[in-house]
Amino acid sequence: MTFPLDRRVEINPHHDGSEAAADLRANAGSNVYSVLDGKVIKVGKGDSCGNTLVIEYQINSDTYKLTYCHLNEIVVSNGQKVKESQLVGKSGGEPGHPGAGNSRGPHLHVTVKKNNHPFPIKEFFELSENSNPKNDVQNKPEEKKETGVLDKLIGTYIDLVKYPAMAAGLSARSTTKLQEQIQRIKNLM
Repeated sequence: MTFPLDRRVEINPHHDGSEAAADLRANAGSNVYSVLDGKVIKVGKGDSCGNTLVIEYQINSDTYKLTYCHLNEIVVSNGQKVKESQLVGKSGGEPGHPGAGNSRGPHLHVTVKKNNHPFPIKEFFELSENSNPKNDVQNKPEEKKETGVLDKLIGTYIDLVKYPAMAAGLSARSTTKLQEQIQRIKNLM
């Protein structure tokens, strides 16, 4: 199985609490890939989801539908068969750009359904890894630890800016430490 982005990022439940959805950190214009061999069953625009792509995959006797949202570009067509690791689009989500929907910042939003019912996205990736002999998710090179920490800090900062209620729950000491770490990161750039 191929991860839908160039590099593996942490899969956290969506900010609305749904385990069947996740916002994967990605810069606008990042390549988006088909995770397995499948068939494109929808290319279109959704209100909140913006430019949307749905690909159907078969794992054992079950049908899974992976929805990719907030895409800047979609390079496949409805009804097209796709191969694992095939480029299917470019991520987006920049507010005000075509296809962003209600996104507040660049990322790839993904949801998964098993036999037309919401299915936990982490379980989907685990199930796919175990059922697919290619097992590319495990074989992709891991990002450097520093980059992972950087991504987490930046993601935390973005979450705090987007969701002030989260920031209100932090102690003054935690907020100060986070701001110091962010400043160190900015100094490195």
